[in-house]
Amino acid sequence: MTETTDSANDRGFTLIELLVYGALSVLVLGLVGGFLINSLLAERSVRQTTESSNSGQVAAQSIARGVRDALYLDEAAGGALLRAVIVDDALAASPTVTCRAWYVTNGEVRTTSSNDPISVPSGPADVAGWTLVATGASPVGTAPVFDVVDDYSVDVKFQIDPANGASILVETTARSRQLDPIALDVTPLRETVEATECF
Repeated sequence: MTETTDSANDRGFTLIELLVYGALSVLVLGLVGGFLINSLLAERSVRQTTESSNSGQVAAQSIARGVRDALYLDEAAGGALLRAVIVDDALAASPTVTCRAWYVTNGEVRTTSSNDPISVPSGPADVAGWTLVATGASPVGTAPVFDVVDDYSVDVKFQIDPANGASILVETTARSRQLDPIALDVTPLRETVEATECF
């Protein structure tokens, strides 16, 4: 019969060694997991802030683009509604005039265009068919969203509130680049504008 002798290399791990390795593994996995969770939370916060910022920029660009093409501006509904008389090709023999409006209500920025006058909405149902431009929008304190400085420029100020995170302030001034048809006596445009009622 042969006898087997245990050498120092054949013994395996002791219970204490397994417990130490297990504790170190849990510690390392906990640290790695914590970093992973924090990075995912930071990524979500950055994504929400970016989406809010983009939403505010889209709304501000929509308003600025419309105001640039506007002949006249009008604010209503306590500064929550901006209406504009928009002219396509102002110096043409028969220019096209449309009415355009932007309305900030119920956390939304909505816009619409029409050949008919745009009345002040009396409730959410009146703007349900308008194009949604941005969500999470609200006035800044008690200041009006739209403040028409004169017939040709408007100060715009609102905030976009993401679900979590800091609010995004949108503040800009937009000015019309259209010619004044009455001052310049552009007869076709003046006649078209006088025949169109937007407000």
